[in-house]
Amino acid sequence: MKKVYIFFLLLLPFLAEAQFANDSTNNVVIQDAIGSEQATPLISARNDGGVYISWFDQSSGSYVLRMQRLDALGNKLWGTNGVVVSNAPQSTALFRYDLKTDNEGNAIVAFQDQRTGNMQIVAQKMDSTGAPVWATNGVVLSDADAAEGLAPVIGVLSNNNVVVAWNAYSSTNQKWVCYIELNPATGASINGAGPARVKPATGTTPNYTRPSIASYANNEYYLMYVQETGNFPGLTCKLYAKRIATNYVNLWAAPVQFTTKTITAFFFPKIISDGATGFLCAFNAGNPTNAALTSVYLQHVDSSGSSWSTTGTALTPSTNVNSYLGGYFYNATTNQTWIALQVTNTGQSASGNSIQRVSSTGQNLCGTNGIVVDAQTTNMTIPVGIAQDDNNAMLVYYTGGFNQVAIKATLIDSMGIKQWAFNEKAINVTASNKDDIGISLVSNHQLIITWTDTRNDNGIYAQNINNDGTLGPMAVGLNNIQNNSGIQIIQNPSSILQLRSKNTIEEIEIYNTSGQLMHSKYGMDNNELSIVLTDNFNSGIYIIRINRTTALKWIKN
Repeated sequence: MKKVYIFFLLLLPFLAEAQFANDSTNNVVIQDAIGSEQATPLISARNDGGVYISWFDQSSGSYVLRMQRLDALGNKLWGTNGVVVSNAPQSTALFRYDLKTDNEGNAIVAFQDQRTGNMQIVAQKMDSTGAPVWATNGVVLSDADAAEGLAPVIGVLSNNNVVVAWNAYSSTNQKWVCYIELNPATGASINGAGPARVKPATGTTPNYTRPSIASYANNEYYLMYVQETGNFPGLTCKLYAKRIATNYVNLWAAPVQFTTKTITAFFFPKIISDGATGFLCAFNAGNPTNAALTSVYLQHVDSSGSSWSTTGTALTPSTNVNSYLGGYFYNATTNQTWIALQVTNTGQSASGNSIQRVSSTGQNLCGTNGIVVDAQTTNMTIPVGIAQDDNNAMLVYYTGGFNQVAIKATLIDSMGIKQWAFNEKAINVTASNKDDIGISLVSNHQLIITWTDTRNDNGIYAQNINNDGTLGPMAVGLNNIQNNSGIQIIQNPSSILQLRSKNTIEEIEIYNTSGQLMHSKYGMDNNELSIVLTDNFNSGIYIIRINRTTALKWIKN
C-alpha cells in the first residue's frame, strides 16, 4: 500500500533555489560580462518545461558561441556561464543562425564561422548534460561551388534526422540555397554526399535565398525559399516551396510558387506545419488596395501544392492601416491560425497590437483589420511573439523609446480580450535598450522569454511568465496550511490515487518538486476522481493542483 500524507496549501512560490523571481527588475542573468558584448540570443523549448538558450559571447576578446539550459524554474543547469559550443574564429559581424530541440530533447544549433578562412556553415548537437554529440566545435557543412555560406535554418524530421538549409554565395555574388540531411548520431551526411541545391541549371540568375523548413510525418518536409530577380534594393522576391522526402526525393514534379504577392529584400519568411501534411506561411507584402501600405498575408499549402488562393488571405486589407507580422501559431484543436499584428497609422508614427484568426479555409474571423488588443500609441507598442496556451494565447511585446524599452505580456482569448484583471504584466521595466526578444512555447502554462539588455553593458537575460499573470515558479508553496479547501485524498490501492472534493473538480495537475508537470487532466465535471499512477511516480513529494486555485502537498512512499 502507498502511504499518502496530505497538507492543504495556498498557491505560493516554493523551492528557494528557483531562479525565476516574481520581480520584473530581477531577471535571470544568462550572461552579462562587464566590458564585453553578449549578443543574438536564441531560445528553444524542451518538453519538460525548460529551455535551451544560445548566444555569442565576446568576453574572451572574440565571439564564442555559448549555450545554457534552464529548467522550468529558471535554474541554470550548465554552470554559471553555460558551455562553449564553438570557439572557432568568428567574423566581427554576427549573422542569422538557428536553434532547435530535437525529438529526444537535445539541442541542435547551426551557425557560421571562419574556421576555413571564409564564412562556412557549422552544425552541432548538444545533449541534455551540455556535452557535444557531434565533432569538436561542430561539423562543417559546405558546398564545393560556394565561396561562403550564411544564415542557416534547421528542421528536425520525424525520424530525428536533421535538415540544415542555408544561403550559399559564389565569388561573383550569385546566391543559391543549399540543404543537407544529417545523421542524428554523427552529424554526417546521410548519403555521404554534399548538399542538394536550389540553383539555376545554367547561368547566374535568378538567385535563391532565405530558406525555411517545416517537417511533418513520414520523415518528409517542406523547403520554402525566395527567388530574387533584379538588383538590390529593387529586387523582386517571390515565394516558392518544395515537398521533399528523406534522402532528397522530390515529391512534387516542380517547385510551387504559392503566392503571387512579392516580399521585400529585408523580410525573412518562416513556414510552420498545419498540424497535418501541409504548411502555413505568414508574410508582409503590399496592401491589396494600396501598394503604398503594408499588409500581412497568410497562405496555406496542402500536400499536393494547392493553396487557398493566388495571393493568400490579407489580414488587414483596408486602406487606413499598415500591419506587420508579430508572430503566429496554428491551433490544432480549432484548426485555426492566430496571428499577432503590429498595426500602425499610415505615417507609422503610432503603433499598437492587434490579433487576427484565420479559419482552415482562409477566412478572417476577427473582422476586416483584426481585433485591437492595444491601441496605437506614439510610445510604439510592437509585438514580438505569440504562443498558444490551451484556447488562449500569450502575447509578448515591447514599448518605449531609447533606453526606456519595457517588455510586457498579456493573455488574450480568441476575441483578443485580455484575461488578466490587470490586463498586462511587465517582464522587464529596467531603464535600458532591449533587442533580439525571443519566446519559447508555452509548457505547463508557462512561457519563457529571452533578450539582449544594456542595463549593465550588453548582456543576455531571461524571465518566465505564467498564464495567471505571475512571474516566478507557478508551483505551490510548502507553507500556509489551508484547512477549509474541502478536498480529501481517499485511502486507495497502491496503483490508484483517489480525490474527493466538495466543489467540482474541473482541472487537476500533478507536479514534482522540480516544477515538472507529471499528470494533467482538463474539462472534467466531477467531485470524485481516480488517477491511475504510472511508473513515473517514484517515492517523494508531489504537488496536486486543483482548478488552479487550491493545491495539496502529497508525500508518496
